[in-house]
Amino acid sequence: MFARIFKYADLSWKDLTNVKRWFQRAQARHGFTFENFNPSMRLAKAENSIGQTITLTPIEICYVVGAYICNPDATSVEIRQAGDSIDVEVMRMAQREGVQRVLVALPDSHATEAGEFWIRVVERNVSKPVVAGGASRTQATTTQFN
Repeated sequence: MFARIFKYADLSWKDLTNVKRWFQRAQARHGFTFENFNPSMRLAKAENSIGQTITLTPIEICYVVGAYICNPDATSVEIRQAGDSIDVEVMRMAQREGVQRVLVALPDSHATEAGEFWIRVVERNVSKPVVAGGASRTQATTTQFN
C-alpha cells in the first residue's frame, strides 16, 4: 500500500468519480459526508500496488479540550462561568482559524449534556523534530538540482 495526502481540488478525475460512485453505498461512508467537502479540504488516499485507490479519508483540523485546573478557592458557580467563557473563546478561535470541530473530553463525573454522543478515540502522539542551535536535524523533504 502507498498513501499520499492531497487537497480535494487536486484529486484526479478518476478519484472524483469514485467518490461520487462510492457515496451511493451508505455503508461505505463511515462518517464521510458531503458536508466534509470543500476545495481546500485535505484527503488521505491509499492505493494498492497497481495504482487502484482503496481508501479515501478526510483530514480535519480539530481542537481537543480535555484538561483543566481550578483555583481551589473558586466557587462552583465561578468554575462553571469560567468554563463557559473559555468554551466561547475556544469556539471564536476555531472559527477564525477554520477549524470545524472542537472535541471536549469530559470526566466521568460530569453530567450528560444535550447533543452529546460517544466516540472511540485512539491517541497518536506526533514526535517533535529535533532542533538544535536554530537548525533542524530532520531529513529534508525536497531536493534542489542545479
